[in-house]
Amino acid sequence: MLLAASATSWLMTLIGVVVVVVLLLAFWYGRRLAAKRAAPPPQPQPRENSWETPDNQEPPKPH
Repeated sequence: MLLAASATSWLMTLIGVVVVVVLLLAFWYGRRLAAKRAAPPPQPQPRENSWETPDNQEPPKPH
């Protein structure tokens, strides 16, 4: 009876270790796939090219 309890304990420990290893490998593989994916193209910013210097000011438009 004692041997059966010991075998069950070792079996559960082995299953736990296997589950942890599988999860770590899945995490590592997922990070590799994400790193290989191309970054999305940058979206234009709403205030892009909005800076005006005194040299390039346009005259105000009449309303």
